[in-house]
Amino acid sequence: GGGGDDEEEVVEEEEEGEDLMDNAERDYQRIAALDTYGTEGVDDTEYGIVTAEQRQAAEAELNRRDGNRRATDFLDRLEMEEEDAEDREARRGRFDRRPGRDQ
Repeated sequence: GGGGDDEEEVVEEEEEGEDLMDNAERDYQRIAALDTYGTEGVDDTEYGIVTAEQRQAAEAELNRRDGNRRATDFLDRLEMEEEDAEDREARRGRFDRRPGRDQ
């Protein structure tokens, strides 16, 4: 059948085009501003060894903090969705009261 032709086309397509890895090093230009990480916001303070209990306490605190944030984000999104629904209803009401429409 025609299956052999498809295989030949795939091989041919793979051979066409530029191999980007061949020229990758040659194409690279060093730009110091883009090739280094900034230090803003980096905490590079050396900390002592943390016990399992200390780590669990810290993770619990982060979970409480993040849980509160997630709950607040959820409530904010819910409020926005309710406002959007009210706006849609108001627009529908305006369109329904256009002249020439039965009410």
